[in-house]
Amino acid sequence: MTKISDDAAKAAIGAAARELRLPVVRTDAARLAETAQRAGQSHLAYLAEVLSAEVDARSERRQARRIGEARKNSQTSDRQATTVSATFRLRLFETPTTMADIIMRSIKDNNE
Repeated sequence: MTKISDDAAKAAIGAAARELRLPVVRTDAARLAETAQRAGQSHLAYLAEVLSAEVDARSERRQARRIGEARKNSQTSDRQATTVSATFRLRLFETPTTMADIIMRSIKDNNE
């Protein structure tokens, strides 16, 4: 195995992280390497730190995305409920007089 310079290693890590879509590894690998070196960590400990940081960041992004989707779905649901409520209130004043009127109105509504 050949020894590569730190600059070449950083470039290789950046390229590989971009290709593998690992944004935290790409941005934090050098900083985490310096921290690991100062703390006397092994290569495996360093790798565990880098991968843990990536997993944590993905979990945070996933949670934020799900919260955003839930808010969006909630707003859509609120608009639909408002529309249904307004339609229902209007229908209360158009009360059919017989069961046949109710069935015909229901069929007409479903066809629209």
